[in-house]
Amino acid sequence: MALNSKKYAIASTIHKPSAICLAAMMAWSVQSMPAYAEDLITIYRQALSQDPVLQAAKFALEAAHQKIPQARAGFLPTINWTANKTKQLGLTRLTPAATTTDTQATTGTAAVSGVQPAASDTVSDSGFTSPSLEDAANAGDSVAAPQTTNSTPEPEPLNRVVRSYGWTLQLTQPIIRPVAWITYAQAGAQVRQAQAQYSQAQQDLILRVAQAYFDVVVADNNVRVALAQDNSVDMQLTLAKRNFEVGTSTVTDVHEAKSRFELSKAQRIGAENELQAKQAELERITGNMPAKLAALQTQVIPPLPSPPELASWITKAKEQHPMVLVQIEAQEVASKEISKNRAGHLPTLDFTASRSANYSSGSLSSPTDLETRAKTNQYSLQLSIPIYSGGMIDSRVKESAAMLNKTQAELESARRQVATMARQAFNGVMNGHAQIEALTVAVTASKSSVNANKIGYKIGTRINIDVLNAEQQLFAAMRDLSKARVETFMQGLRLKASIGILSEADLAELNQSLEMVDHGIKVPDTAKVQVLETNKVP
Repeated sequence: MALNSKKYAIASTIHKPSAICLAAMMAWSVQSMPAYAEDLITIYRQALSQDPVLQAAKFALEAAHQKIPQARAGFLPTINWTANKTKQLGLTRLTPAATTTDTQATTGTAAVSGVQPAASDTVSDSGFTSPSLEDAANAGDSVAAPQTTNSTPEPEPLNRVVRSYGWTLQLTQPIIRPVAWITYAQAGAQVRQAQAQYSQAQQDLILRVAQAYFDVVVADNNVRVALAQDNSVDMQLTLAKRNFEVGTSTVTDVHEAKSRFELSKAQRIGAENELQAKQAELERITGNMPAKLAALQTQVIPPLPSPPELASWITKAKEQHPMVLVQIEAQEVASKEISKNRAGHLPTLDFTASRSANYSSGSLSSPTDLETRAKTNQYSLQLSIPIYSGGMIDSRVKESAAMLNKTQAELESARRQVATMARQAFNGVMNGHAQIEALTVAVTASKSSVNANKIGYKIGTRINIDVLNAEQQLFAAMRDLSKARVETFMQGLRLKASIGILSEADLAELNQSLEMVDHGIKVPDTAKVQVLETNKVP
């Protein structure tokens, strides 16, 4: 902020220390500015591509857009092709039925059905001649005739390989699926909800960038004021030491000036630390930190709300704020969820057409390998009527009804919240104007007080502490005025955000009120504005 040195020139030689202090502050302020300062709109456009919060909201919106084609797929045909190929390896043993011949033997004289056996030898199938039963009886011994069995040797197992393959092409066209149509309508509400969330993320980014930007500007101005205060108190300390040396003041004046100088130094260190913290916050949003930012012009007046009635802003906030729109669409999604769960009781009808082909080289269990080939075409209508699902559908209906009640409560909460936001922002703008006017008068009066106290100290009607207190009051008023101007501008942005109309154009308009510096030379006055035409409902 460039200062007009004429306003701070002191006519009397008594005021030369103050004039030197303010001149030094002005020179430091001009020389410390870089050749080119980055403005608000430049920082915002950097944040558009670097802010991770907005990027996450953007990708969430892209994902939500896919819900419509996913829901549309529920009533479009599906085509599936499946194929299989198998190979069977096994050992197969084919055994024919075996035949056996048994010969019964008796002890002593044997009679079969009252018939006496012949006294002749029995010749077996193997060519062995066995004694007759009579001979065996005469020998007095009990001889058992050997049993013989006719059997065929078992064949060796065979290694067999059976190959088969097949494929099926199937088309399914849904004809009656109530759930699919309800899901499609629900997807539209989900996309609108995501769009409202992305809109809210955009407006939040504007507020976050503006807040971080002006926080740095205010912190930088506080550092400048603290340095000017250091110079002023240092000069007052030098004056007190010189007066003490010549005997016109006491050592108490020196100690008071020394104490106030160290206190001012501590305040400057605190201001520098606050500046670094605010710069880090801006860097978190944009990904980098510019060397210097353009500051507000001192003559720009923050605009008043238009329309000036608070009720109209609250009404629009309850209807247009993205937070409210998100909850309205969430309520629609919950309502469709109830209908979708109830549709679980409804029948579905699908048309199915399929074509398949199968081949097999044989079977492991068949005596011979017989190849089989088959091609089939199939058309069908499949009707499914839910009868009982264990109470699952009824439970889901009750669950979705409870979720609908939840979204209704959240909608009412969102409306109350945005109404409070609109009221606070509106009052912030109105009160900010009054505060700016009061602080402007305070700064002017404090400057006069400093000059008067220095004159009084010179002629002996004021003591050194009076001068130091007057200077501290002046610098505090300067800091408060700078902060009040920035805060009033921010409240204007918040007011427009409360009704969901904050956009990049508002930042571009506010950007015109910034003071650009080029090698210490300000932009011509033709590029400046006195009053911004913002905070108006289109």
